[in-house]
Amino acid sequence: MPKEIIQIKVFISCPSDVGEEKRIVRNICNSLTKVLSTKRNIEVKPIDWQNDVIPLITEEGAQPVIDKQIGEYDIYVGILWKRFGDKQSNGLTPTEGEFEDALRRRKETGRPVIKFYFKLDEFYPNNSYEAQQALEVQKFKERIRNLDLGLYDEFKGETDFQKKVYESIRYIVENFSSLTSKKTTISKIKYPEVPHYLPRKVCPTKDYSPTEIFFLRSELSQDILTVIAQHNRIVLLSDAGVGKTTELQRIAWHFSNDDSPFYPIFVPLNKYVNQNLFELLPPNWSKIPESQLLIILDGLDEIESKNKNDAIRQLELFSEQHPSSHIIVSCRTNFYKSETEQSSGTLSGFPSYVLLDLDGEGIEKYIETRLGKRARDFNEAIFRNQLQEFLKIPF
Repeated sequence: MPKEIIQIKVFISCPSDVGEEKRIVRNICNSLTKVLSTKRNIEVKPIDWQNDVIPLITEEGAQPVIDKQIGEYDIYVGILWKRFGDKQSNGLTPTEGEFEDALRRRKETGRPVIKFYFKLDEFYPNNSYEAQQALEVQKFKERIRNLDLGLYDEFKGETDFQKKVYESIRYIVENFSSLTSKKTTISKIKYPEVPHYLPRKVCPTKDYSPTEIFFLRSELSQDILTVIAQHNRIVLLSDAGVGKTTELQRIAWHFSNDDSPFYPIFVPLNKYVNQNLFELLPPNWSKIPESQLLIILDGLDEIESKNKNDAIRQLELFSEQHPSSHIIVSCRTNFYKSETEQSSGTLSGFPSYVLLDLDGEGIEKYIETRLGKRARDFNEAIFRNQLQEFLKIPF
């Protein structure tokens, strides 16, 4: 009896300037098929318009023909670098239109899983057209970031791209059912917006040095929302009073909107007493699809010393039992043993990141929004007092 093959289609959407990256994605799909076809009867089939669309002359134009022939697919992989493409009759570029179509399908049916990659290799525009194209790519990138979907990544060089795409596609294929299930109807906890929030960056602990020259540190830094999209286990480190809790509150607020892919649950650990981790979660937490669960644990260092080892064991056990969930833990630097090449950190399997100080732009914004307001309020109070005194003077 012939075996049943499960086919997972990967649609590759990109302009012509990243043709080599498209070839890499196709090769990765073929390699995964060789690995998974014998073990799990899975074929990972790459599709793109150049290789899988039959040219036809119609009154609709080229893009509608491509869309119809591509049909249904399970994973969308978008790639952009310096070229965005020219707008079609619908006002969108081909890649932009394909992304919008994938996003619409995702909202309606729960699939495809979407991953977008932006190439960071340097280039120098030769004319105004190329400069405008690069600007459009940047605008599109900002839009994806603001969608709160955690669906994009960045890479530099073919080796970096190959590694990231291979890990992503393999993870998606192996967890396809949970990733493509439609969102649960459980209401999200609505966390408040952090007032006067100032953007901060994080840096992998292994790359961090307090004495590092600022511009070198900034090269290694990134927004923690991007890190959450890349890793489902994170420890956030800093000294006391630097802003870990504020950063976690911002994450909880950011992902508590209805369009985000996660259900955030914020849990302070200062009252932990020998409990299973699930006892700290809301009663209906188990009904949330595991891949959408984002548990935010604030203050590992605030657990009483006598309970800390038990808490670490419980956290690691929960992590093993729920591998597709996302967990982020904060801790003061001096209470946490960071991972090295030879050994894991305090929490096994949790890469650690350092919360960096405000950069120059952040400091200026702080002065403008916080100190500036205080100064204005102070001057206004002086003016009111002087006016009151003036009104007391008889004429």
